[in-house]
Amino acid sequence: MKKIHLLFSLGACPRIENILQKIWIWPDFSLILVKYAYILLKLVKNLTQTSFPSLRFLFSDKLLIITIAVTLNTKAIDFVVDVNDDVFLSGDINPGDGLCQTPFTLECSLRAAIVETNALPGSHRIILSNTNYVLNQPLLITNSDVQIIGTGMNQTTIDGNMNDQIFNMFESNVTVKELSLINGKATVANGAGGAIYANGGSLPTASLTIERVKFRNNSANTGGALRTLDITVNINTSIFENNSLEDLGISSLYGSAISARRSNMNIYDSSIYLNSNGSNTIYSTKGNIFMQNTTVSANSSIGLRTENSTSRINFSTFNNNPTNFSRFSFDGSQQMYIGHSIIQNATTLNCGSIDKPISLGHNVSDDVSCELIDSTDLESTDAQLAGLTDNGGLALTHEPALTSPAIDNVPIVDCLEIDGSTSLSHDQRGLTRPFGSACDSGSIEYMSALIFENGFE
Repeated sequence: MKKIHLLFSLGACPRIENILQKIWIWPDFSLILVKYAYILLKLVKNLTQTSFPSLRFLFSDKLLIITIAVTLNTKAIDFVVDVNDDVFLSGDINPGDGLCQTPFTLECSLRAAIVETNALPGSHRIILSNTNYVLNQPLLITNSDVQIIGTGMNQTTIDGNMNDQIFNMFESNVTVKELSLINGKATVANGAGGAIYANGGSLPTASLTIERVKFRNNSANTGGALRTLDITVNINTSIFENNSLEDLGISSLYGSAISARRSNMNIYDSSIYLNSNGSNTIYSTKGNIFMQNTTVSANSSIGLRTENSTSRINFSTFNNNPTNFSRFSFDGSQQMYIGHSIIQNATTLNCGSIDKPISLGHNVSDDVSCELIDSTDLESTDAQLAGLTDNGGLALTHEPALTSPAIDNVPIVDCLEIDGSTSLSHDQRGLTRPFGSACDSGSIEYMSALIFENGFE
C-alpha cells in the first residue's frame, strides 16, 4: 500500500517504479543510491547544454528516489542481541544495512549491534537478555543515537573482563539502562572512565542517560567508573560501588566513582559508596552538578569535590567519607548550595576547604566546618544514622533512628524538588515523601514513622 501511494505521488513513472521495487526488496538499497548520487552529481555538473533537459530530468527523478530511500531507512530498529560472546571484534558484517549480523554465524552480538547503530541514521534500541556479556575490547559508540537496555541491574551484566574500558562514546546520544557494568579497566592508552568514557565533542546536544545501572569494580586513572567531557549527563536510580582509581602515570587521580569536565550532570535517587583511592569520589570541574535523593557514603576520599563548578545538593546524605565536601572557585562566581541534607561522620571535617557552601536550610551536620548559617540548620548535631544497609529500594542507604532530629525537619512548604518549583513526592527508594507531618532531611524518609502513626495497622 505504501509503494502504491509513492508511485501515485510521483506520477507512476516507470523509471521510478523500477527503483522502488528494489527498495522494497532490499532494505540496504538506500546506501547504494546514496553512493550513486555522488556520481550523478558529477555527471550533471559536467553536462553540456545540448544534454538538457532529458538527462537532467533523469537525475531529478533519481535524486527524489534517494531522498525517499533514505527516509524509509531511518525507521527506529530494535536490535535483539542473541549471543553473549565477543569473538568477532569487527562487529557487524555489513554496517548500515539495518541487520545485526556477525561474520560467518550471522548472529547478533552486542558489538555487532553497536557497529550497526553507528552506521544508521535515526534513533535505535539494543535489547539485551538476562545474561553476562564478556568483552575483549571497548565498545565504541560514535555519532549515534541509541538505547542499550537490559532486563535489570541484577540480571544483565556487561563485563569488561579487566581488559579495557566497557564503553567509549563520542558525539552521541546514549541511554544505558537496567544492567550492571563491571570489571572495566581503562588502560594507559585511554586512561579515563573504567566503565564509560563519554565525550560530547563538538555536538552541543550530546547526552548520556544512565537509568537503574550498577557500576561495580571498575577502575581508571580518572573517573574510576565514569568520565565525561562536554556532555549532559542524567543519572537516575543507579549505584556506584567498589570502583577505584589506579595510577597509570597519566594525570591526577580524580573521581574514584565519577569525574566530569565541562559537563552538566544530574544525579537523582542514587547511591555512591565504597569507592576507593585518589583524592575524591565525585569530581566536577567547569560544569554543573545537581544531586537529589542521593547517598554518598563510606568512600576512601572526599565525597564531592567541585572546582569552578556550580553544584546544588538537595535531600541527600553524605556520611562517613574522610571529608564530605570540598569546593574551589577561582573568582567566587561558582557556588555550592546545600539544603535539606544530612552531613555526618567525616573522618576529618565535613567541609574541608576554605570556600564554604551556601545553605538552603534544614541541614543536619555533626560539626561546624561547613559554616551553615541558615536559622533552620542544625549544626553540631548527631543525625543518629544507622549503618549502610538495605532499607528498601535498589541501593544501600542510611536510615535515621526514631529519635533523629532529621525526622520531620523540613516543613511541607520547603519539601520541594531541586528546582524549587514543585513538591518533592518521593525519597531515594521511590517511597512517598513525606511519611509524617513533614519531610525528613536526608536521602530517605524514616519509614517506621508512618507505621507508628497508624498504630501498626
